[in-house]
Amino acid sequence: MKFFFLAAAFIFCLNAIAQKNEVIKDSAKTKTELFNKTLLWIGKTWGTNSGKVISLRDEVNGIIEVNGGLKAVPKTDGFAVKGQTNTTLRITVEDGRVELKFEHTSFKWEAGTVWNFEDDEGGAQKEKWKTDVADEINELVASYKADFGK
Repeated sequence: MKFFFLAAAFIFCLNAIAQKNEVIKDSAKTKTELFNKTLLWIGKTWGTNSGKVISLRDEVNGIIEVNGGLKAVPKTDGFAVKGQTNTTLRITVEDGRVELKFEHTSFKWEAGTVWNFEDDEGGAQKEKWKTDVADEINELVASYKADFGK
């Protein structure tokens, strides 16, 4: 019973980490300044695809939605499988405050199978992928915070 509780807590923590919400505050920055810095960060993060990954760009309401790919992929015998990990990042910008909200993270295998981050099926291979996704999302948040301070 104790093992079951610990396992359930671990899986819950992974969900909380990968489907991450992060609020960053700096009262000295305006909504417009933060919105523009966010667009620059998206360009830096997703490169030449930045225009393609932005699905919503609403400067008036301070909302940017990104449907972007992540590098994390499942591995079989140490080799990456063919497919793509995607996540939705909703960024809400206000005067002095930015919220990053990662959600709907999934991996679509080349053969068509889809792993949703919230699902528990998939064994050790999926758990490793979830850990890699959580690490990558944390790196993205750290990158945003580093650029936010500039």
